[in-house]
Amino acid sequence: ENAARTLGQTQAGMTLAMCAHIILPGNERRSRIEMRKIASVSIEQSIHEVCQSAMLILPRNVPQLQREQLRTYIRRGDSIEVWLGYDGDLVKEFEGFVESVGSDTPIEVRLRDSLWKHLQRSFTKAYKDAHLPTLMQDMFGSSFELVAMDAKIGPIRFEKDCTVAKALKALSDDFGLATWLKDGKLNCGVVFDRQPRTVNYRMEQNVRESDLKYRVADDIKVRVKAQSTLKNNEKVEVEVGDEEGELRTLNYYGITSKAELRKLAEHDLGKFKFDGYEGSVKGWGLPVAQFGDRVALRSALYPERDGEYLAEGSVITFGREGFVRELKLAQRWTA
Repeated sequence: ENAARTLGQTQAGMTLAMCAHIILPGNERRSRIEMRKIASVSIEQSIHEVCQSAMLILPRNVPQLQREQLRTYIRRGDSIEVWLGYDGDLVKEFEGFVESVGSDTPIEVRLRDSLWKHLQRSFTKAYKDAHLPTLMQDMFGSSFELVAMDAKIGPIRFEKDCTVAKALKALSDDFGLATWLKDGKLNCGVVFDRQPRTVNYRMEQNVRESDLKYRVADDIKVRVKAQSTLKNNEKVEVEVGDEEGELRTLNYYGITSKAELRKLAEHDLGKFKFDGYEGSVKGWGLPVAQFGDRVALRSALYPERDGEYLAEGSVITFGREGFVRELKLAQRWTA
């Protein structure tokens, strides 16, 4: 019997039956495949990763795999959706492609998100003064809804052996511009979603364990290195904050005045010096929360510590040990 169906989950006095539904849409080789019996799945996602990943483990006794050769059943590049939930109420937790299929049993199927195939395409282009939204449009066309920082990053050239993956890495390494895909929306240089999902977490009900630490702004030592990229690709740099504090680098574009850059950096320094939590929380499959969401922490014992935070990363595990959702919280939500 499917472990995901027999394992119960206790939350706020309720016992719920875990459910999984794996869908591989039909293609030129075969018809649509649906599986509700899995051994486990783990999903790791972060706004700091260009391409998200997951690992699906299939049990030994999947009927379809006994009737057909695995390599004709599931192949690299096949589309896939992972739906998880309780009592038949399922949520799409991952969508993308099969990256690889293991040959041993139980069968390990590695997955990458919907950006994966695009990353492998070649991208050759030169810009005298690259406008980031235009650059992203040139890379991806209408494949995704594009949300990019409205900034010009100066001259940049992508040579003949360049791929989209290498181009995005250059944007990250040289300009500090992270790219991440969520719900069909491709973000570049944008940390906070303009229309975020807000998820309420009640500390005494929804959190099974955490490593949260409450910090007071006056006790936080942070040093910010601010650098502005100019049209000629030169950079203006200033440092603000505590000399011996933890170093954070912030990137700006087109700011020619050191005084103006310092003013912006001192304002953004406040993003790292705040009264609030840092760390991660681990809960159950419910409430549904993913990377990029706004998480509202509420506590009946410490209401003065209530606040809203950016979930910069999430790790979801589903299997014999239960349905567990871990969220890594970043700065307070400031958008």
